[in-house]
Amino acid sequence: ASRKVHIQFGYLINGFRDKTYYWELVILYRKILFACVSVFLFTLERVVQALIIFAIILLSLYIQDKKQPFVSKSLNEME
Repeated sequence: ASRKVHIQFGYLINGFRDKTYYWELVILYRKILFACVSVFLFTLERVVQALIIFAIILLSLYIQDKKQPFVSKSLNEME
């Protein structure tokens, strides 16, 4: 990314590889999905909600393992 982009959005993209500069948005969408499950699927039983959240987590872990968005191995493992 260009120097100007790094100056403006460095706090969002520092720590990510250049090809995965957008990963902070992926994390944000995952959090929004968690909230949506709680808010919009409140009529479902808690167990069903928990299973949906669990599926989102598993999918997120799988995608992150394939993409390896962070610059360091330890950051990829911590997320």
